Amino acid sequence: MGTIVIDLDNNNYKRFLKKLSYYKYSKNMFEFNYSRDFKYKDEAEKIEHTLNLKDKKERYSYIYDVVCDYLDNLFIDKNMCEFSEDKCYSNRCKTFNKTCGCCSNNKGEECPYFDKDHCTIKCSGCKFYICPNLKKKIGPIRMKDVPLVNYFFNTRQKLVLRYTVFTPKEEIIDKLIKFKI
Repeated sequence: MGTIVIDLDNNNYKRFLKKLSYYKYSKNMFEFNYSRDFKYKDEAEKIEHTLNLKDKKERYSYIYDVVCDYLDNLFIDKNMCEFSEDKCYSNRCKTFNKTCGCCSNNKGEECPYFDKDHCTIKCSGCKFYICPNLKKKIGPIRMKDVPLVNYFFNTRQKLVLRYTVFTPKEEIIDKLIKFKI
């Protein structure tokens, strides 16, 4: 098991991504060298780190954390739900007030992992969810826009990642491993 050194620049990065399906099964370690003006460095560093994780559970756990952090950044840091006076955009469009936001099922039962004003687990399916009012306003979150997902997960795994709600990370990781092709 050796080290594969890959030189990346803005011109060859897209070609590298097309070859990534071959690299992800390699037992070799990877080292990326970047050109000075390389504009995809953050994404490439995450890919390099992922490729160098050879244990499936560890690799999927890392990708899962990257996905959840990306979605948290999207919703929390950028205030996508437009919280104002403890009400989200959707609640301000309605006459009733939900105290747990989107953290409830169709029957209005609160998620068992919701505690006061925050979630106690890291659940990708819950983080992907966008209420109908917000979806009309900003559109859905597309899987192709989420880092690492398209490079390392198949269609079944993407469905698990997106639609498994109210479930702890460990259970979702086990499902991702189960549905690996």
